[in-house]
This record gives sequence, structure tokens and C-alpha cells, in this order.
Amino acid sequence: ANVTVKAFTNISLTAINIIANRTINNAAIITKKIEESALTVPKPAEKSYQFIQIDKTNIADVALRTVKIRFSVARSWLTENNILETQIALQRSEANGWRKLPTQKTSSDDVNVYYESDSPGLSIFAVTALAVGEAPPSTIPEVTTSTTLPAESTTTTTAPMSGTKPDYTFLIIIIVIGAIVAAVFLRKK
Repeated sequence: ANVTVKAFTNISLTAINIIANRTINNAAIITKKIEESALTVPKPAEKSYQFIQIDKTNIADVALRTVKIRFSVARSWLTENNILETQIALQRSEANGWRKLPTQKTSSDDVNVYYESDSPGLSIFAVTALAVGEAPPSTIPEVTTSTTLPAESTTTTTAPMSGTKPDYTFLIIIIVIGAIVAAVFLRKK
């Protein structure tokens, strides 16, 4: 199944494309922006533009063949922080810390620069600036340990989040798409 969702508010995500390598039933995904002060994991060393939490229900990382995350960065932030368009990488929080993901610039306009990253799964992500001359990896490094966050890191925080709320539109779309995929898969049998 190939699912792309593009319904996000108040967050730099522009799309998440998930290709599963097996049937996933009753799946749900909730995305939200996290303020740095509300992070449940240590922040990355690099300057961060935004932190994004992508929670999943009934989806194991091993069930995901490909996850492409598309996001934008405001040109004004790049200019204010003296960061080149090529110095952006998406990082994924894992049990052993932050992992830089392959990140490519896809386009730009007068307001934003758009990027796409490949991820081995869903988690907490940071949109970060790289050091001058540093490039994001071109492929996802092999995972040598579990890519699932520890249980205590996946609990919902009660710290203030500057008025941001989870985007339930995305959750509803994923549930509907999951039901359609399951129906199509079952019809083939």
C-alpha cells in the first residue's frame, strides 16, 4: 500500500508518503509540533528549526518499506541564522541519540525552501542546520539497534506547547485510507 497525506496545520511538514511492505490494519498517525522546552529526549547539537513528533498506532517500523517526509523551512529563518539552503537535514530521534537522515532540497519559492527525507520509521524529528561544508548522508545507515523510542519517550508531555494541537484531520485521513487499503487487499484474496 502506498499512502500520501498532505493535511497539516501549524507545522513545517508538507507531506508524509508511506509505503508498507505488509497489510496494516487500524493504523493511525498523529503529528504535532513540539517546542524545544517540551522535548522528551535530549535536543540535537545542531541549530534546530523545528521539532516534530509523528506518533503511530498499530504500525511497526518493520512494516514500513519506505517513509518519505517532506517539509519546508522559512527563507527568513535561513537568512537570520546565516544558513545555506544546502545545510538542512532532518534528524530522527532513536534509542542511541539523533540520526541525520538523507535530505534533498526539492524546490523553493519566495517564502520557503522545500526538502524531502527518507526515514526508516516514525518518531520525533528535528529539522536542523548542518555545519558549513557538512552534507547529510545520501542513504539511510543500517540500524544496529532498535529504532523504536523507549516507552517513556513516547508518552504525551504536559508541558506547554504554545497553543499547538495535534492535527486530527491527518488521523482521520489515515484511518480512512487504511480501511480502503484493507478492503482492496481482502478483495484480492
